[in-house]
Amino acid sequence: MARWHLKKNPKKQNGKEYAYYNIAENFTDSRGKHQKKLIKYLGVLSNERADIIRLALRAFNGEDLFLVDFKAIKYVEAKRYLDVALVSLIYDQLGIGQVYNLESEKELSTADVAKILILSRCLDPQANYLTVDWFRDSYLPALMNVDPEKYNKDKIFHELEPIYNRREHLQKKLLSLSRQFHDDDLELYFFDATTSYFEGECCEMAEGAKEKTTGYQDKVILILLVTDKKGFPITWQVFSGAKHEASKFKDIGNQMCKKFGIKEVTFCFDRGIASASNFDFISDVTLLNSKYISGLDRNQMEDVFDLDSFAKNIRPTLIVKYREQETTHIKKRYPTLGFSRFGADRFFKDLGVKNGKRHVISFNINIFEKEQKTRGLMIEKVKQEFDKINLEVLSIKGDRESEPLEKRIEKLISKYRLQKIIGYNIVPLAVKCKNDFIQGYKIEYWINQDAFTEAEKHDGTFIFVTNHIEVQNAHFIVPAQMIVAHYKDKYVIENAFRYLKSFADLRPFFVRLDDHVNAHIDICMCSYFISLFIYYKLHSLGISLETFYKTIKDYSRVCMLETKTGTREALLRVLPKNIKQIINTLGAQRIIDEKHLKFLEIIKN
Repeated sequence: MARWHLKKNPKKQNGKEYAYYNIAENFTDSRGKHQKKLIKYLGVLSNERADIIRLALRAFNGEDLFLVDFKAIKYVEAKRYLDVALVSLIYDQLGIGQVYNLESEKELSTADVAKILILSRCLDPQANYLTVDWFRDSYLPALMNVDPEKYNKDKIFHELEPIYNRREHLQKKLLSLSRQFHDDDLELYFFDATTSYFEGECCEMAEGAKEKTTGYQDKVILILLVTDKKGFPITWQVFSGAKHEASKFKDIGNQMCKKFGIKEVTFCFDRGIASASNFDFISDVTLLNSKYISGLDRNQMEDVFDLDSFAKNIRPTLIVKYREQETTHIKKRYPTLGFSRFGADRFFKDLGVKNGKRHVISFNINIFEKEQKTRGLMIEKVKQEFDKINLEVLSIKGDRESEPLEKRIEKLISKYRLQKIIGYNIVPLAVKCKNDFIQGYKIEYWINQDAFTEAEKHDGTFIFVTNHIEVQNAHFIVPAQMIVAHYKDKYVIENAFRYLKSFADLRPFFVRLDDHVNAHIDICMCSYFISLFIYYKLHSLGISLETFYKTIKDYSRVCMLETKTGTREALLRVLPKNIKQIINTLGAQRIIDEKHLKFLEIIKN
C-alpha cells in the first residue's frame, strides 16, 4: 500500500537555514524499484504546522484521497482509540475489574487506577508509572467515564497498596478464567522462578544475591510463578533474592492447596527446584496429594541408568536409525533397542519404578550434536588462546612471574567451563633478549580424555523423574510419552518470564516499598494474562502477540481537526480487512459501531 509522508528539504539562504516541505508518496514501479512521487509542494512550514500535517497524514494513510485544506487548520488533537478500546473491552469482558471493585466514595476508584495501569502495561509498558500523559492522550477517560484530571502520580502511588491487597482475589479470578482453556483430564501446572534487581539502596525486600542474567547485584528479588498448561499465570509470590527457589516451593504449594483448593494435580518443574523434600511434600496425602514431573541432575543419572553402556552400545545405534529414517522418509517408526521415537529428533524409554519413583530416559539427537559441537568449539578457542600466550613470550622485554599467568589461564578455562577437561602446566622458559636471557613461561596443555568421555556421555541425554506410578492392565496409566510431552511443554512458563522481562518491561522498577513492588508484579502478571488470552483467541488467524499489538497500534489514533471557523472534524483511517478480522474474532465489533463512536463524540450525529 502506497503511503504519504511529509518530506523535509532544508536549504540555506543568505546564511540562514529554512525548512521546505512537500508531501510525497512512496511506491514501487513496474521494475520493482522503490520510487517517490511528489503529491503537493507546501513551502516553508513552522515546526508546529509540520507536526499537524504529519498527524493528518498518519490518519489518512490507507485512503485514496486527501481532502484537508492545511491552510484552514487551526488546531489538531490526536488520541489513541482503537487499541485502547479493544483491550479495554476484553478487560471488561474478563471481569478483572470486579476484583478491585471495593465500596468507596473515591472520585477515582482503586478499580479505575488498576485498570489504567494494567491496560498501559499491555499497550505501552515503557510508560511505567508515568502513565498520566498516556491516559490523557487516549480515549480511555471517555470509555471509563472518568475525569482525566483526577488521575495523577500521587493517586497512582496511593492506590498501589490497595491493589496489592487484592492479590489473592486476583489470582482466584485468573485461575477461574484459565480453566475455560483446559482440554483434558490431567490438571497440569508449571512451576519456575526468576530474579530481578533494583538500582539504589531503598528497597527493603531486595537483598544482595546472584541475578540470573546479570550476575551478582546488591538488590535482588526472587519471583516464583505457577502457570497452567497453557501458560496462564495462576499464582505467584515475591521473596528476597537471597532465598533459594527450591526452598520456597512449599510456600506457594501451601497457598495453592489451602487458599485455592488445588489438590491432586501434576506439578512440572526443572532440576533447579527438584529436591527430595519437595517430592515428598507434593506426594504427601495430607497436603497436596499430587504428582510431579521433573528431571535428575547429571550426577544422579548413574544411580538409575548405566550411561557408559548407553553411550557405547545404544546411542550409536539410535543415531544410525535416526539417519536411516530421515533419509528413507519412513513414516512408521518401530522401537529400537526398547527406545521409541518422540517427535522429529527424540528417543525415549520407560525405565520403570525404583525406590517409589519412576524414571524415563530421553535422548535428543539435535541437542546431542549441538553439545558436541559447542564443546569442540570451546576447546579450540582455549587452545588458540594458549598458543597466543605462548607466542607473546617471544616478545617480552623483562622477567615475567608465573602467578599472573596462572590467574589468566584459570579465568580462561573457567569461562568455558573446561576445568576438568583441559589440564596445563606452566613451564619456566629462558627467553633471549638482546645479549641477555630473561625469565619467561610457556604453557603446556593437554585434554583429559577420561573427563572428556565423562562429559560427552551425558550429551543429549535427560532422565525424567515422576511419581506417576499407577498401573492398569499391566501398563502405566500415564504413559512415558505423556511424561516427555508435558516436560517439553514447560516452555510456556519460560515464555511467560520472557514476556514479563521484555515486552511487559518488568524492570526497571520505579517503586521501592514492598507493597508497591508486589503491586507492580501483580499488574505485570495481569497484563500478561490478558495478552495471552488475546493470543489464544487469535490463534486460528496465526497472529503473534507482537504482530497484534503493532498492527492494532498502527491504526489506533483518531485525529481531531479544528478549522478557523470552529468546525471539528475527525480523521478516521479506513480499517483494512485484517484489522476487521481481528476485531470480529475477539468479539469486539462494538468498538467500531457507529452508535458507539457517536456516543464518544468521535463522529457527528
